[in-house]
Amino acid sequence: MTINPSPSETRPKSTQVRRNTVVSGASDLYRMTVTIATTFLGGGLLYVEKFADINRLKLQPFSYPLILLGFGFLLLIFAIAASVWSQRLTLSAGNEVIDPNCRPDRVARLYRKATRRTIAANWFLILGMLLLFLFAYLNLVLIGD
Repeated sequence: MTINPSPSETRPKSTQVRRNTVVSGASDLYRMTVTIATTFLGGGLLYVEKFADINRLKLQPFSYPLILLGFGFLLLIFAIAASVWSQRLTLSAGNEVIDPNCRPDRVARLYRKATRRTIAANWFLILGMLLLFLFAYLNLVLIGD
């Protein structure tokens, strides 16, 4: 009786090592992006609760602090969503590489999509952090008035 090897056992070990390296490196990047975004979300909420001048956050004409805070939070949430989506695409591409019937064009397309989502997540993260910093700075300036 012969035992048929699984598809992953028929692939060269270098392919599996390369896949594990790519997925592991990408996982660290996504973990860092999500950690930074959630830290800024929590820090922003703590700042609003402890230090923000609530009277200046009311919805009035020219209530830019509330607009900055809202868009900052929204961009940080988008950064987390884009990062998770990118990680999912990278894992799909890694699983596709292991498949013996792998189509290189499909893998390349998945990696391109994952790269675009990662770039979007980075920009969302940068802009969200910038808006929260701007909110905190302007609020401190307004408190001084």
